[in-house]
Amino acid sequence: MRRVPLGIQRGLFTGRRWERRIVAQVRSRWHRSLQLRVVSTTLVLSALVIAVLGFFLVQSIAEGLLNSAQSTDRNQVQNGASFALNQPSLRVLDPPNGQSDALSIATACRGPAARPAVTWCSSS
Repeated sequence: MRRVPLGIQRGLFTGRRWERRIVAQVRSRWHRSLQLRVVSTTLVLSALVIAVLGFFLVQSIAEGLLNSAQSTDRNQVQNGASFALNQPSLRVLDPPNGQSDALSIATACRGPAARPAVTWCSSS
């Protein structure tokens, strides 16, 4: 294992000495100055409050954007389905037997006034 050169050892020793001196000065000022304690505490608490409020604000904005995107998608699908059903060359068929149960379950889950989620159609 190599030893650290003497010049680097002296630099580290000097750096540690400066560090101890600075820490001692800050500690001394902290104990002697009420103004330093009040200002520091106020800054820390303000930063904490801003961080918490920012977190909740970001969550609220993200939820609003998601709801808006879902609403837009839902409207787009409904408009597309309405447009497709109003085409004169479109003939609506009854769903196959195996899928009629799925449609009735989906309609029952959505509520009594809801339209079926899937409409079976074909071009004639």
